[in-house]
Amino acid sequence: MVKEFFKRSWKYYLIGIIALMAVDVAQLIVPRIMGLAIDKVEYFTKIRDEATMMKGITLFVLWIIALATGVFLGRFVWRLMIIGSARRFERYALRILFEKLLYLDPAFFSKYSRGELMSRFTNDVRAVWRMLAGGVVISTDATFMGIMTIVMMGKFVSWRLTWIVIIPLLFITVIVLLFGKTIHKTFAQVQESFSQLSGFTEESISAVRIIKGFSAMGKFEDMFNDKAWTNLKARMKLVLISGIFWPLIAFIGRSSSFLSLYFGGKMTISGGISIGDFVSFNTYLGMLVWPMTAIGWVVNIIQQGTASLKRINEVLKAQPMVKEKDDAVEIQSIKDVKISNLNFCYPDDDRIVLEDINLDISEGQFVGIVGTVGSGKSTLAKLVLKLFPVERGRIHINGIDINDIKGSSIRKKVAYVPQEGFLFSDTIYRNVTLGESYSEEEVKNALKLAGILDEIEKLPQGIYTKVGERGLTLSGGQRQRVMIARALIRKADLYIFDDCLSAVDPETEEEIINSLRTTMKDKTLVVITHRLKVLQTADVIYVLDKGKIVERGTHEKLMGKKGLYYDMFVRQTAMEN
Repeated sequence: MVKEFFKRSWKYYLIGIIALMAVDVAQLIVPRIMGLAIDKVEYFTKIRDEATMMKGITLFVLWIIALATGVFLGRFVWRLMIIGSARRFERYALRILFEKLLYLDPAFFSKYSRGELMSRFTNDVRAVWRMLAGGVVISTDATFMGIMTIVMMGKFVSWRLTWIVIIPLLFITVIVLLFGKTIHKTFAQVQESFSQLSGFTEESISAVRIIKGFSAMGKFEDMFNDKAWTNLKARMKLVLISGIFWPLIAFIGRSSSFLSLYFGGKMTISGGISIGDFVSFNTYLGMLVWPMTAIGWVVNIIQQGTASLKRINEVLKAQPMVKEKDDAVEIQSIKDVKISNLNFCYPDDDRIVLEDINLDISEGQFVGIVGTVGSGKSTLAKLVLKLFPVERGRIHINGIDINDIKGSSIRKKVAYVPQEGFLFSDTIYRNVTLGESYSEEEVKNALKLAGILDEIEKLPQGIYTKVGERGLTLSGGQRQRVMIARALIRKADLYIFDDCLSAVDPETEEEIINSLRTTMKDKTLVVITHRLKVLQTADVIYVLDKGKIVERGTHEKLMGKKGLYYDMFVRQTAMEN
């Protein structure tokens, strides 16, 4: 990710680095000018030539003003180029992370909570941004400034004195190497504990009604405190390391000043260097302490940035479980779906979910899928959508193996309403259209087919009413019907409703299904439901139990068998009466 970004942005960084070096050169000239000015003042004072002295001082002042102006312009350029490029990286990183998440399949999201993924978007991207902004600036500035300062100290004052005062500064490199790995490891622990804390917080807020309903507030407070305490311990460990690291570097940096005062003072008294040289040298030394100290900052920033980059790359390197062939075909329509001798286990799970499944769905059919809880009904729908990998030769669409078809083209022709549907905290209109350009009339027609238009029009702003987070301002049944409208507005060939009307009463569900069947006679309709009454007019009903199809046929045929379907139907009818 960083390499790809630099391929496009290296010119901006190069301009910024050149401007930064120019600023450093200008800053390095100032102490030399001050030293010369002091020596000149001392000289003119001795000869008592006040007019010449004022001209010389004026010239030095003008030079300093010119250099200060150059520093101002240079700092503007390097900030614009380097910090600006780092901000562009931030946008770039967020975009490719978001795009990656959109194209990963459900198996990936079972490994990471939403809070953990969000921490990649916030803390981790920000840490990498600091590495590409402050890290680049400080490392460039420290390296160039350090080398040039040493050269200026040795060339214009004394190499002997220069080597004496930089000896303690060399120990900073040793300290950096000793602390670097520890900082990296500790920061990774901080980020991981923060991910756990933010993930738990996000889930708890989402489930606050359940927590209050079961009066589990105290228990969740305890769990939150445990995770917050773990995060605090990791952060305090980082504070402890920093508490040793920075004072130690500062102490070593200041020790050079003591050597300068002692040895430099002796050389000034003995006439080895002038007073102006001594002032210049100490000014340079003050400037040298910063690059040496900055090594610590750079290491800290880079270690944190690389730790976060590793966490970001975990997401970017993740591969979908469903592999798309390079020569996969696109289908223009769905005529039929055929499942043959299908056995299926979820990734990383040996438990058999579906066993020896044989199922045919033809164009224009009304197909019902029923069964016991956990019998694999929803899994069947997800496999038809190519959300999980299946063995070759088991599922065919239009006679083509599903592994040879692009998953995106399948999902464009299938309108799927899952049982765990989701509404965005936006208007009903945008929840139905999902950003597509449908007219108001088309939206209302879809809502009408879903049996909810009358209720929506009674809301304050009709279809432009905002539904709140996850649609919680609507009832469960209203949310489900809005999600059905979202599917109906699309020009699909196959509509799959996965127990998506469980929150409405049986009569309303039956009315909606019958209305859909009447309106979409040429479309294929698959209804997965626990309410068998709505399937009485289905062309074929498949009955699943423990991952196997145990019965199939029309309602009348299955009732005549007096098997599992019959028992389920009789029991439901008795409960309704």
